[in-house]
Amino acid sequence: MQLYEELDKAGFDVFLDTRSIPFGVNFQSTLWHRMADSDVVILLDTPRFRESYWTVQELAQANSTSLQILHLLWPGMKPDQESAFSEFLSLQKRHFRSKRRRGPGSYLTNAMCKSIVAEAESLRARALAVRHRNLVDNFCDRAREESVRSIAVQPERFISLGLKNGTKVAVVPTVGVPRADRYHEMELGIRKSYPKAKQLWLLYDERGILETWLGHLEWLNSHLPVTAVQVSKCAIPLRGGLR
Repeated sequence: MQLYEELDKAGFDVFLDTRSIPFGVNFQSTLWHRMADSDVVILLDTPRFRESYWTVQELAQANSTSLQILHLLWPGMKPDQESAFSEFLSLQKRHFRSKRRRGPGSYLTNAMCKSIVAEAESLRARALAVRHRNLVDNFCDRAREESVRSIAVQPERFISLGLKNGTKVAVVPTVGVPRADRYHEMELGIRKSYPKAKQLWLLYDERGILETWLGHLEWLNSHLPVTAVQVSKCAIPLRGGLR
């Protein structure tokens, strides 16, 4: 709760399961969805944390989707070598306000809270770069397998694509859960920077996103000039384009 409030004050959109998941919804699927739309996970590695089935699953989910983890090690805890995308930060006794209270009711010092917030911001910038690069690399590899006419990553960070049928496409990799405001923003930008494009694709990683939201994106595809394309299913549009 202390870190939640500090991160919120710093301008982060903070998700904490005990406060952010409404009563009555499917907890785990909602958690996966929110993780898919997050840049950084702050993990409190307290004693017995790694003994829980669900926390192990959540850590595996974060690693599988290349989420960066600020891994706060409680005093006495050692780094977990399976935490592939973790940035470890060891907490010491001096980082707590009271040496006698390092249990559930403990508080970190103000200085340590500010240090964690600063580290989260630094890690967030790196996380966005890594996830964006993964999207671009995966898509470009698939495009080459499909022998498209041309493919190039532009300075504006979109991919210009020439399909076999001659169609020019602008592909915009998007980290997180696609939303309508992002559609609008990318259309305005691409129309100016790449007017040759006959199609606009918004490329995203669908892992963890709620099925209802994926259905919503499919519905938007039939109503908007921008088409959302899942990175794992991009082979079909690459073979002939969309609409």
